Amino acid sequence: MLSVMNLKTLYQRIRETGTIGKSPEEKKIIVLVNTLSLFTGFFALTLGPLLAVATKQQGIMFPAILEGMAFVSIIFINRAGWNTAASILMLVAQNFSAFYFGLLFGPMTSSALELLMLCLVSASLLIFRSLTIRVATIALAIIGVVAFELNFKRSFVTPLDLSIENQYIVRWLAVGTIFFLNLVVIFQYVRQTDKTKELEIANLYKTLYLQETSHEIRSPLNAIFGISQLLLMQLEKSKQRGRDKIELNAILPLAEHLYAASYSVRGIINNILDLAKIQKGKTDDITADHIEPTEWLKDIVNTHTYISKQKNVKIQLEVDRRMPAVIIADAVKLMQIVNNLISNAIKFSPQNASINVSLAPKENTWQLRISDEGPGIKQGFEDKIFDAFVFEKVDFFESTGLGLSISKRFAELMGGELQLESTGDKGSVFLLTCPLQIGNKSRVQDLKPTIFESEYKDLHVLIIEDNLMSQMIISKFLTEMNCIISVAGDGREGIDLAHQQKPDLIFLDTHMPVLNGLDALKEIRKSSDLSNIPVVVVSGDAFKESIEEIMVAGANDYITKPVEFKQLQHILQKYFKEEPHH
Repeated sequence: MLSVMNLKTLYQRIRETGTIGKSPEEKKIIVLVNTLSLFTGFFALTLGPLLAVATKQQGIMFPAILEGMAFVSIIFINRAGWNTAASILMLVAQNFSAFYFGLLFGPMTSSALELLMLCLVSASLLIFRSLTIRVATIALAIIGVVAFELNFKRSFVTPLDLSIENQYIVRWLAVGTIFFLNLVVIFQYVRQTDKTKELEIANLYKTLYLQETSHEIRSPLNAIFGISQLLLMQLEKSKQRGRDKIELNAILPLAEHLYAASYSVRGIINNILDLAKIQKGKTDDITADHIEPTEWLKDIVNTHTYISKQKNVKIQLEVDRRMPAVIIADAVKLMQIVNNLISNAIKFSPQNASINVSLAPKENTWQLRISDEGPGIKQGFEDKIFDAFVFEKVDFFESTGLGLSISKRFAELMGGELQLESTGDKGSVFLLTCPLQIGNKSRVQDLKPTIFESEYKDLHVLIIEDNLMSQMIISKFLTEMNCIISVAGDGREGIDLAHQQKPDLIFLDTHMPVLNGLDALKEIRKSSDLSNIPVVVVSGDAFKESIEEIMVAGANDYITKPVEFKQLQHILQKYFKEEPHH
């Protein structure tokens, strides 16, 4: 005997017959047609013979069996891939069966026919997208009901002569069966409606997420744009004054802030991928970076200062003298948290307000407190502001709570806590508390690129990159280390140059015309005279799957754009510890 589990599996397989390789929309239609055909065929093959025996009317038996076999065959038609034909045949068969048995049983099945008409109209709307087919199937159902009513009045066909008891049996079996088929259609409609609502909500969340991410990127991007203009203005002033030398005191701070802002943008982009992992339920890897908290926090505040000046908002930074010079934390996630908190403070602050950012140790933790002079959080929203996609509107700003939600998750991942410490008419105070781990000064990762006397003179490097700006940046970096540079604009040109010049090292982009990076890499590894050359892939594709594919294909290293000078230094140190000899 079949167990309940086996029956469920068999039912599922029948419903999904013919759905392999189909689109989600096509699958829905096939499943609905198969389900209606399965149940109609089942009822015809079981209830038809039983009713024939009960009423002693053989005119019911064979038509019911033929009807059942017809509906079973529709499932096989779907399996053969003729899905439109199966859908049309199912509705035609339903109409023909209803018309035949309606004439056979007469007025006792009128209410069942009305239910069936509703079922067929609903089913045609769910199954077909073509207006012509929809109108045709609906018209067919209406014609069947009209023909039945005309027969009822004119008696063209005489119904079966059944006893009152048998008439009740036929009536309730017909009503029950067709009511059940209506439920199948309604259930499918509700599922599609719910799925549509889910997609609408997901689309709303995506829009809000893009709005928040866009804002987070625009803050440091605005600083980059503004500082770039200031640098050009300073250079133009020097040119107009006829000075050969640039005023370093004017240029250097701008260049430092420019780098800090661009570094912040890179951190935000990295965290977009981190959030995707969190939403998929994956555990993020926490890095143990050695950070100088005072200098690190100054860089972040400097980035936001350019934004706050637009509203005449002043950011005050206070670092407690007891704060260790170096701490251990995840620099990228921590930067995302602080960026979100300061960005929110600026957004909610009125004109000419102040924001206070303070950092201090407390027992075995360190605490970052950020306070603003905004309108505060409305009563009742204190616990909701950390929920994703909470939408709140104030007089001068509209915002989503996505940034706070991300920040709270990152704080918890680092073993800390982010909370709303207080709120009121004079502003809000957010408190980030994290475990205090004292770091090592020698292991601090300096954000500023360092320049030293290079030992890579005469090292020949081939850059295969189609983007002119990326070509320029990598070439300038390598020139600082006295490397000999060759540049190719696509994979095919790069392969040809590599065969001609036999470089010591190849930097390879992935997305290029003519021959992409992956295919170029495969050719390099198959070539007897190029296979031993180290290949470092430099790409804007930061997805794990893409990186794994490239590394499996034979890349020695992978650098994600934007490229840092020190990354190239480390690559050269790794493969060429001494000056190469030719």
